[in-house]
Amino acid sequence: MKTSRLPIAIQQAVMRRLREKLAQANLKLGRNYPEPKLSYTQRGTSAGTAWLESYEIRLNPVLLLENSEAF
Repeated sequence: MKTSRLPIAIQQAVMRRLREKLAQANLKLGRNYPEPKLSYTQRGTSAGTAWLESYEIRLNPVLLLENSEAF
């Protein structure tokens, strides 16, 4: 199976957006949630999943490359 390599610019944009939205949520909810682990291991037809138990967000690298504006 071929693994898609994400350009660093896309990874940085995703992390920047995650931090923006996390700061927005913390401000609105009056909380201080830590930054979740972000991985690019999601496969199949799902763009991404959030795992509460491991405090992790998994994104699909293939769909991210094909639809970076939607992410």
